[in-house]
Formats: sequence, C-alpha cells, structure tokens
Amino acid sequence: MRIRFELRVTMRIRSKLIVTMRIRSESKLTIRVRSELRVPMRIRSELKVTMRLRVTMRIRSGLRVTMRIRSELIVTMRIRSEFKVTMRVRSELRVTMRIRSELKVTMRVRFNLRVTMRIRSELRVTMRIRSELFVTMRIRSELKVTMWVRSESRVTMRIRSELKVTMRVRSEFKVTTRVRSELRVTMRIRSELKVTMRVSSELRVKMRIRSELIDTMRIRSEMSGRGKAGKVKGKAKSRSNRVGLQFPVGRIHRLLRKGNYAERVVCPIQVVLLPKKTEKKA
Repeated sequence: MRIRFELRVTMRIRSKLIVTMRIRSESKLTIRVRSELRVPMRIRSELKVTMRLRVTMRIRSGLRVTMRIRSELIVTMRIRSEFKVTMRVRSELRVTMRIRSELKVTMRVRFNLRVTMRIRSELRVTMRIRSELFVTMRIRSELKVTMWVRSESRVTMRIRSELKVTMRVRSEFKVTTRVRSELRVTMRIRSELKVTMRVSSELRVKMRIRSELIDTMRIRSEMSGRGKAGKVKGKAKSRSNRVGLQFPVGRIHRLLRKGNYAERVVCPIQVVLLPKKTEKKA
C-alpha cells in the first residue's frame, strides 16, 4: 500500500512603494533705508585795519631840506568758521521665510493592505533688524592773520647855488662922449638828491582747528519662529557647559567628575570653576 501525498503552495507577494515629497519655500526680503543729512555752516569774519603815518620835515638854512616819512600798517583778520554735520541713517530689514514640506508615502501590498503616511511641516521665520546710526561731526576753525608793514623813508635834498656877477664899466669923456657898458652874469646851480628808504614787514598767522566726532549706533533685532523641532537624542549642553567656565550648583556633580578637571570653590551666589594647579616635582 502506497500513499502519495503532494502539497504545492504557490505564494506571490507584490508590493509597491511610492514616495512623494514636496517642498515649497517662500522668502520675502524687505529693506528700508532712510537717511537724513543736515549741514549748518556758520562763518564769522572780522577785519581790522590800523594805519599810522608820521611825517617829519626839517628845513635848514642853506637850502637843505630833510624829510622823514614813517608809516605803519597793521592788518588783523579773524575768521571763525563752524561746520556741523548731522547724519541719521535708519535701516529696517525684514525677512519672512516660509517652508512647507509634504511627505507622502504610499505602500501597497497584495493582501489588500494600503499604508499611506503624510507628513506636513511648516516653518515660519520672521526676523526684523532695525539699525539706527547717528553721526555728528563738529569742526571749528579759527584763523588769525596779523600783518605789520613798517616803512621809513628819508629824503635829503641839497641845493647849492652860486651867483657870480661881473660888471665892468668903462667910460671915456671926450668931446665926443662914448659910453660902453658890459654886463656878465654867471650862475651855477648844483642839486643833490639822496633818498633812503627802509621797509620792514612782519606777518603772523595763527590757525586753530578743533574737530569733534560723535558716533552713536543702535541696532535692534527681533526674531520669531514657528514650527516643531525634531527629537534630539542625548542631553542638551549649554555653551557654558562646553566651555567649562561656570555651572549651576545642582549640576556640578553630574557634569564633572571630582578632581579631574577643576577645583570647586563654593560661593553663596554662583560657583566659579578655576583650573587645577599642577605641583612641580622637585
């Protein structure tokens, strides 16, 4: 007796996996800049002129003339200028960014099993930066110019005159009278002119410039964000934990091992960690 048993099992599994991912991002950037420039300028000028003139004249006998002329000129000029520049620049930067991401996973398995998973995430970040810049510059300049011009001239004039008169008269008395007259005039004039002139000038210039610069800058920034942050494995460490400068009192024992990194100094307000001193070997 022979019995044959034959079993055939045919199993077919067909699966389809469809992944659709869409990411939409929108970014808006708005920049506003306002600037104001004010330039008031003041100039004050003063001019002062003083002139002195002296004339001395002497006349002596013998036709000798001596004349002295002394002149003094003083010019003083002052110029004061004030220059003030005020500039204001206001800038506003606004950035709005939207990111929308959609993940669609569709899985079909030939046993009437459909798995559809949709993940939608939206992130909005709005950042505003306001900056204000004040620049005030003051320049004060003062210029003083004083000029002296002194001149002295001396004029000496000599006139020498010579007058020579020669007169001869010859007379003869005869029956016939004859009169002869002769007149000779000789005149010599010598003139001498001497001029001596001295001029001395002096110039003084004083200039003062004072400048003052005042710069004030203010920056204000605001940032707001929406969205869900993903899960992060592990413990979050602050910046002070990574640097190792200061820690809260309750977290010292679990963040640092005793004596390995630093020595502990207990204070009533905060705990400051100092580097451990190394002992020098003798």
